[in-house]
Amino acid sequence: MAFSDFAFSRLGFFFSSNFDRIGWILLALVMSVASYYGIELPFRNRSKISRRVFLFALSVSTIVLVTGASLIIGSNGFPARLPPILLKSAEELAVPSWDKLSQAGVSCYGRMEEFCYF
Repeated sequence: MAFSDFAFSRLGFFFSSNFDRIGWILLALVMSVASYYGIELPFRNRSKISRRVFLFALSVSTIVLVTGASLIIGSNGFPARLPPILLKSAEELAVPSWDKLSQAGVSCYGRMEEFCYF
């Protein structure tokens, strides 16, 4: 957790005085203690969380993550969430797919001889 806290502190939204740095260090310590008591200790105590409950939670988490990733990949990253001007600039900067590159009307992908030169 501490690395993400320090990364957010460098985004420029916050002043970087010594007082601010001490604040970020204290926040990291508080979050570390909270995660230890709130997450690590209960999961280490087998009487509170059985193997069955743990495996169920792990399975549900995995299904949710795989489903979400599949939706994002399948919809090409939800382009409708971006304003039109950003979509246009993203299309201009897009890198062409290797399997769609061609030279003289012949695909460059998978050639073993007469390679494409750009």
